Amino acid sequence: MAKKLDTSWFSLEKYNGLKDLDLSGWRQQLFTRRSISEVLLSPSEYVEFYKNDSKEGKESEESKELRLESIKQFQHWLNAQKGRKESSVEQAKRDFEQLKNNPIFSLDEKNTINPNESNYKYPFNTLSVESTPAKIIHRLGTAYMLNNVWSSCDRFSMRINITDIEKESINTPYDLLCINHGINETNWLANVMIDLSAPDKQIKLDFSHWLENYRKAIKYQPIKGYLPDIDLLGWEKNCLLPYIDLKLIAKIEKKTISSAAIAKLIFTDETKDFTDRVKRTIPDKAKILLMLRTTDIMAEKIKLS
Repeated sequence: MAKKLDTSWFSLEKYNGLKDLDLSGWRQQLFTRRSISEVLLSPSEYVEFYKNDSKEGKESEESKELRLESIKQFQHWLNAQKGRKESSVEQAKRDFEQLKNNPIFSLDEKNTINPNESNYKYPFNTLSVESTPAKIIHRLGTAYMLNNVWSSCDRFSMRINITDIEKESINTPYDLLCINHGINETNWLANVMIDLSAPDKQIKLDFSHWLENYRKAIKYQPIKGYLPDIDLLGWEKNCLLPYIDLKLIAKIEKKTISSAAIAKLIFTDETKDFTDRVKRTIPDKAKILLMLRTTDIMAEKIKLS
């Protein structure tokens, strides 16, 4: 049975600096915590911590499996990088210790947002529909896990006979190949070819058909609360970052902490019992903060500001 988390290190005063953080500062806090969890949690622990269960309903097992495979691939890649794993683990451990002593991390220059890098400078791009940038094509198109497919493509281009299995692989939608090989960790993105010579009405009908059936094929549903409110004051008022830290530290140390214990630590009004709030409301709000989509939206808002 797991022991209870020692919270003698915790003090709400350590989070007073949240009042002074802008959007970039908040993004840094979330980014650092995700980096810690990616390195120090096992794949199954990572998926459990970031699961999207909420009052809206439980996350599908297929979605959990996709994220499990994604973090496995990331850690496999990290293990293959000589010297990089050691430095990443050392950095994660240092950040983990700082999480207890001084949980407000300063802005890392590596994570500074450059407005000139925004893909939204092109007027045809939107948050949910955009032309695929070259960096994504390169990252996915050079994935070593698909070397056999690339070899089959080369032989096909040179008119060399290939097997039926190879023919099937080179004609498989690229995004499905990536998902099946655990490459595309952002499995909510898809690349589609559109015949611009077709009438608008036909394109819209065909896209609607593709969207419905592709989502069924990969067992992926639209995210509830897709556009989260960027409410810095609300995040601070609801003590979301202290809540996340207590849960994350407990997960990494393989300890337990009850909702009642968290409520007493993060809400100082002793005349009220916040346990039910911590059980029912705070987890859903925290999950929105932990979504990779939230930090992506933060980045684009910073670029456009």
